[in-house]
Amino acid sequence: MREGSVRRRGGAWIGAFAWVVASTVLSAHAHLLADGHGTLNVQDGAAYVVLSLPIGWLGPVDDDRDGYLSPTELHAHRGRILDLLSQGLRLRNGGQSAPLRDVLLSPSAAHHRSDGAGTHLLVMGSRALSEPMGAVVMRLQLQGPKQVLQVTATRGPLKELAALVGPDGSVMVFGSWWERLRHN
Repeated sequence: MREGSVRRRGGAWIGAFAWVVASTVLSAHAHLLADGHGTLNVQDGAAYVVLSLPIGWLGPVDDDRDGYLSPTELHAHRGRILDLLSQGLRLRNGGQSAPLRDVLLSPSAAHHRSDGAGTHLLVMGSRALSEPMGAVVMRLQLQGPKQVLQVTATRGPLKELAALVGPDGSVMVFGSWWERLRHN
């Protein structure tokens, strides 16, 4: 999603439609975000997250055990995956920890497959921040094989690259030296 497409006017969000359209486009072309990567964009008091999570972190969702999550398997397990993410993917800001809202899911389609199946699940969502200029901690509490997610975080002109080692780990962005020391 292009930064700046969601604006706040008079307390109401305009451009929410742009977020839905952009998310739908990402959902249709999930392979545009490399597997094992993610973005966290802070804008207008909210964090917008797009992550490509390995399907091995989501429990038994690969029914045919072919190593890919198909659209059919995603549909069958969508409720359980959303519950898992609600508990296991949280953002902390200003002393408050909360799950993402308005979460959208899509298999990260492999280029060589025509059925839309992928080895990763694209997760998109947002969360309001109590301290938009404060540190943001992304915490995963999932299970599965160890892997590193490369996360690019932006807030206005600031850009940080961070490595989140999961499936059970956390990363802080936009924190002070002292906050980062205490976080580790």
